[in-house]
Amino acid sequence: DLLADNAMTSIEELVGRGESKKFDILLANPPFIPTPNLVSDDAALSLRETNSIATNSQSYGLFSSGGVSGEDCLCAIIQMAPRVLRSDGGLMAIVSEFMNPPLRDLDEQKCMLLTKVEQWWGSHDVAASGVLFTNEHPLESQVYAQRRALTDDHGVISMWLNHLERYQIEHVSPGLLFVQYQNKGGNTNNAPGCNIDYRLVPKTNNGSVWTPHNFNAVEYTMKMLNDLYQS
Repeated sequence: DLLADNAMTSIEELVGRGESKKFDILLANPPFIPTPNLVSDDAALSLRETNSIATNSQSYGLFSSGGVSGEDCLCAIIQMAPRVLRSDGGLMAIVSEFMNPPLRDLDEQKCMLLTKVEQWWGSHDVAASGVLFTNEHPLESQVYAQRRALTDDHGVISMWLNHLERYQIEHVSPGLLFVQYQNKGGNTNNAPGCNIDYRLVPKTNNGSVWTPHNFNAVEYTMKMLNDLYQS
């Protein structure tokens, strides 16, 4: 509780800063694992269904758990960002895992994840735009459950699968999210709000979008960012 109180006090202090004291860049690597309650650090997490610490594994705690949906911390940071960033070009950059990212065969209907990010950011006096980079081929829930179970025990893997199904998590991908306020002095016809586009990082044999030695992914991401923000 003390940790949470101190964190909220710090956030309120950030939000209360004048425009001249706001930040140019906000960088974040929030906890992101969609953790079932029974494998979380129950003593630390605020979202829990049991008070029995003895029944819980310490596999995932505050350092890694993003709540049962994996999006609790991500949502809080995106909601805070427009209130602490400079409105003349302030940039938010997040590295995280993203639940149900865009797929290659995405139809004209916008991906729900992109819509959620736009809603979390909200509508403000200055328009914002952003881009989400995720892997071309995200992990399916079956593979993700096996990785996060940290064991070959079929019961534990099944628990993870049931949890992912309960929260309608079908795919997961590491990714990079960038959102930037448009410069007040720029020429734009966009209404106040936030518009998020996406890019699928091509599959390679060198790892994911996160992997530093995956030069193909790094080159692709940098090129896309330059094209988007060179102005």
